[in-house]
Amino acid sequence: MKALCIRKGVHLFNEKRIVRMRTPPFRCLFCGSEHGPFNSVEHPIPESMGNDDTVVPKGFVCDACNQYFGSKLEKQIMASPPFNVERVRASIKTKKHGFSKYADDGLILLSHGFWDHALCAMSPEKYKTVFQDNQGVLWVNTPPNYIILLARFLIKMGLELLVLSDTLDVYSSAFDKARRCARFGEGSISWEVAYGRFHKEGDLAISKRFDEHGPLETRRIYEYEMGCMLPNGECQLVFNYLGHCYACNLSKPSLQEYIGKFNFQMEIGSGLMLPGT
Repeated sequence: MKALCIRKGVHLFNEKRIVRMRTPPFRCLFCGSEHGPFNSVEHPIPESMGNDDTVVPKGFVCDACNQYFGSKLEKQIMASPPFNVERVRASIKTKKHGFSKYADDGLILLSHGFWDHALCAMSPEKYKTVFQDNQGVLWVNTPPNYIILLARFLIKMGLELLVLSDTLDVYSSAFDKARRCARFGEGSISWEVAYGRFHKEGDLAISKRFDEHGPLETRRIYEYEMGCMLPNGECQLVFNYLGHCYACNLSKPSLQEYIGKFNFQMEIGSGLMLPGT
């Protein structure tokens, strides 16, 4: 089965870019409302993940859906692994331009502006668990229904990124199941997500230079690719965040037909994340 790449993007630390988009229809992509209001721009990839330049303009997502995704979906995902810890490690700033923070039982991690460095406060009990019982490995628990939340988050992201492409009609009935899953959770229990490790740590560095303050690196924060599978026309999103790579099908819940290719592309390990596991 052949694939046609319809949208591809990469965001680098220390780089800005401008994206052109189609004319807004003033019809909500998710709930279908034509009355809005449409007073807010929508970030397909949350600002707190490092996105400060890729936006869906007013007229595609109504304010109610925008607020719902921010408070009910993205907030929980940003507080879950691997995003919560990785944002601290990479010193990704929050939506309010502060440094990221991770807090767990007996542990606080604070970013302070330098990649791969974090301030740490740990209770004696937590220290014993991490460095003695787990041999230096920090295990971070996922919230209930994590894979369901993750699937809805990726679908929401994928549909909004399709707005940036003129290849497919994101309002097509082919994406009705996906939009209702993202916004209302319908069918989310069966929507599959694939996960793998794509880039090794050293591969995140794109370039390095020196100024009067010392070395300055440009690193890959996230990248995504939208693919249309031929001849059936199904659309998939592959999203890579600091080496953590995810994939989901925007046309139907199953990824079974494409998981083999996804596994082949991963450098470290991969597999399906099934809801309920």
